[in-house]
Amino acid sequence: EKYKLIIISDEIYGKMVFSGETFTPIASLTTRVPILTVSGMAKMLVVPGWRVGWLMIHDPSGHCSELRSGIANLSQIILGANTISMGALEEILHAENDGATALVEFNKNYVGYLEQAASTSVRILSQAKGLKVVEPKGAMYLMVEILTDQFKDIEDDKVFSLKLLEEE
Repeated sequence: EKYKLIIISDEIYGKMVFSGETFTPIASLTTRVPILTVSGMAKMLVVPGWRVGWLMIHDPSGHCSELRSGIANLSQIILGANTISMGALEEILHAENDGATALVEFNKNYVGYLEQAASTSVRILSQAKGLKVVEPKGAMYLMVEILTDQFKDIEDDKVFSLKLLEEE
């Protein structure tokens, strides 16, 4: 707020939180700071080829009118929308049909599977010498810290990655 900066929030994993966790959209935390939220269907519905995403502009003070206009102009010039998936998006996300209910159920099952996979990955990787696993609270990946001081001839994560690639 002090520097009048716009926050860009990538919320592609917003609907993919594990049991007992909640997701808070950044835009819900402010009434004064403009937020550009980026999201889409690729992760949520496991459809990476669809290339359907969106940009939401949270601008309660009205400071982004030129930006809004510029984004609209660019989207008409450079984006090649996949019309079939765009048409499906309306049906999938419409709250008054069975598609919305099916989407909620699919997401629940899918995120449950991801949570089980993450739990297994954490359990196995936590046993490996020299790795410190950060347990995920959602999404479809986990972070692993490489404790380079516990490896011979590995001074940083770049060397670790290169040696891992050489082995593979």
